[in-house]
Amino acid sequence: MLKLALDASFLEVSDIEAHLETPSYSYRTVNKLFEQNGGVKIPFIIGYDAFIDIEKWKHPEILAEKLTFIVLKRHGSVTKEDILTLKNKGFDFKIAETLDYFDVSSNEIRQKIIKNEDTTGLIDKKVREYIDEHRLY
Repeated sequence: MLKLALDASFLEVSDIEAHLETPSYSYRTVNKLFEQNGGVKIPFIIGYDAFIDIEKWKHPEILAEKLTFIVLKRHGSVTKEDILTLKNKGFDFKIAETLDYFDVSSNEIRQKIIKNEDTTGLIDKKVREYIDEHRLY
């Protein structure tokens, strides 16, 4: 689905997770990418809402060691001040404060698909057709 949505010659879609042990935990993917990247920290884009809970993820210490987070604003109760507390806990990140964004979650999109609601402007038309054709939700 990502390949369908991107359709860009300057990006590469990795299937790394398809070859890793299950369940799929981010730290496993990060370990593999870090190794492939010669031990250089990897940029990881994440929303405020997910980042504030990063310490609850499996092996957050590995994520802190091997990632530089790019944190995107989301609507909700999490504030920049909440996020800044993670600096003192060893997480390397930058907050994308000036980036325009469209605030929608994957859960919202899945719910619209389940209810057979319109997703125009939320996901690429080719992706929606693929989801419908393979009855993914």
